[in-house]
Amino acid sequence: MKSLFISLAILLSVCTSARSQAQTLSIQGDRFAVDGTPRFLTFISYFGAMGAGNLTADLRLIKSKGFDGIRIWPLLFTGPQLMNADGTLVPDALTRLFFVLDRARDEHLIVDVSFTGEHIKGLDARHFRDGVVAAAVALRGYDNILFDIENESDIYGPSDRPLTTAEIAGILAGIRAVHAGRIVTASVSSQHTDECTANFTASLGLDVTTFHDPRGVQLVRSGAGRSDDEGPEDRRPTGLPAGADADA
Repeated sequence: MKSLFISLAILLSVCTSARSQAQTLSIQGDRFAVDGTPRFLTFISYFGAMGAGNLTADLRLIKSKGFDGIRIWPLLFTGPQLMNADGTLVPDALTRLFFVLDRARDEHLIVDVSFTGEHIKGLDARHFRDGVVAAAVALRGYDNILFDIENESDIYGPSDRPLTTAEIAGILAGIRAVHAGRIVTASVSSQHTDECTANFTASLGLDVTTFHDPRGVQLVRSGAGRSDDEGPEDRRPTGLPAGADADA
């Protein structure tokens, strides 16, 4: 009995320690907050995370350079792709995604999980919704992440066409039904004004306004620091007026 008590105490200690190291992302008014403290967050795109050969070292380097988070594309072909054409999740890819998120949590990094339906051959909008909702269920245990329903949703999406507003609303409703507390956005391209993008976010009830700056702009702004051909991306909690300085 004494041995059992000691083993149980050790187990409880380990579990408590793991929870204390985990980060919780939330929104307070017009700001993101980490563990309840409002923060200005900078992210860097790490699109190859699902297939990275030395993930832990990469994440440690990213953290050491001062970044607060990473943006990953779990449907990209550079690693195991999370979704099948029928919207079911690929078990091995889900295991890999768990590994990525666990290692990011170890480094105290927030993770933007961005979906890219166009990267799954034969996937249509209905089954894409099923897949995103299934991912929301699978990832309910991670408080250090946010969802981007579709990267540049006004240009890209499953079946090589943009998602409609109704389709985005349907995916959002599906996520809310299985995880009401998940922070969700749907990013848009640089072809819209700040005001138009903010109105898009508000009309759908998304949590964050997310848009890309024009291609070729080389800078780091709130949200994800971008230096690739997509241009920098700006993420602003919904409460922030268009054109205002952003804490993200």
